[in-house]
Amino acid sequence: MPQSREERVATLATANRERHARKRRDVEGAIKGLLRANDTVTISSVAKRANVSRNFVYVQTDLLEVVREVAHKQPHRLRQSGGGSSAEASLRARLVLALDGMARAKEKVERLEATVERLTGEVAHYMEADRSSSQPSGIPEGAVVEMRRPRT
Repeated sequence: MPQSREERVATLATANRERHARKRRDVEGAIKGLLRANDTVTISSVAKRANVSRNFVYVQTDLLEVVREVAHKQPHRLRQSGGGSSAEASLRARLVLALDGMARAKEKVERLEATVERLTGEVAHYMEADRSSSQPSGIPEGAVVEMRRPRT
């Protein structure tokens, strides 16, 4: 059955969000991989390893900041400033944990945003059905309906 224009647009928007999220995960994975391999972290090396454009990394300001921060704390710079291998290992471990936490938080935000979108659509659907229905909804006209967020 052919989809309506709105359904096609929604499908494309969903695919775009998923592609964008996948690219972000790929960049985060590239940063982790470069650190594990003890390779130099630069915008170019991250973009190449993640198979994204350098422009994508530059536009994602939070990822750009992570890349710059990691590049600034590269082992050769730590050695120049007198840092030892235990400091390097500690910083690497903390960075990997921070990146993992950031990825989990972003996934949770994406799931919550999808839930909000779905629920907003359902509310709109019920409101439209209520407007077009000749039967009352059971909620007095003019009543204030409070919506609360579910606890997580």
